[in-house]
Amino acid sequence: MFGRKSRKPPKATVLVPLYIYPDPLAWDPLFAAVANNSAVNFTVIINPNSGPGVPGLDANYTRDIPRLNAYPNVLTVGYVSTNYTNRDLSLIFDDIDTYVSWSQNVSTKGLGMRGIFLDETPNQWTPAAGQFYDSIATVIRSSTGLGADPLIIHNPGSIPDPQFLTSSSANVTVVFEGSYTSYQQYSSSKSIGAVQKSAKVKREQLAAIVYDFPDGEDTKGFLEDLRRRVGNLFITGDGVDGDVYAGWWDEWEGWVGNMSTL
Repeated sequence: MFGRKSRKPPKATVLVPLYIYPDPLAWDPLFAAVANNSAVNFTVIINPNSGPGVPGLDANYTRDIPRLNAYPNVLTVGYVSTNYTNRDLSLIFDDIDTYVSWSQNVSTKGLGMRGIFLDETPNQWTPAAGQFYDSIATVIRSSTGLGADPLIIHNPGSIPDPQFLTSSSANVTVVFEGSYTSYQQYSSSKSIGAVQKSAKVKREQLAAIVYDFPDGEDTKGFLEDLRRRVGNLFITGDGVDGDVYAGWWDEWEGWVGNMSTL
């Protein structure tokens, strides 16, 4: 009789909404976490101004983005708002083109993104919505400045219709973005497991962002449960002045370190 082989899960991925301006030293907690946790992958969302802003980047971004891209366990993606299909496609394409232009910067190497994070995607499927995001995916994949196989992330922030999960318009979908209390109150773990089963998607195709994590709560136990459901995740505390993405949580280094053991 042969024993059952253990199947080691793929590397965990920390999905970082990096909405912090790169003042000198401001990104140092991220650089430290990346350097100290080579067994963990990091997908970092770059968001200068609710999108790329003007085509030119200031000196703080041109200093720190290449530092991130130099790590083999980091993949950077550019933030683009879609406003639940209500934003004009031409503006979305302009944002994508701006991110593409970063890779063509002749004075600063290493600015290129490797994908696009599409925020504010709907969770209700319609043929029009499907076509909307298919057209965006086509533009992203045909853009030479985003690498050979660019990552496309959708963020409805909630569990979408399975047709979105099975379409080719995204590689990863954020199926939860909300507070720890909401995650527990609405039995999100069970809901994510149910849609994963019904849509027959791998956990590497799913992501979760959990904020307002209570002080003193068992982060490792929570991560163990979440890792069984999603392959890409981020947790944080209550932020700065109510902005959960404005700074680094006191537990940032600890929970990222735990990711390498899961």
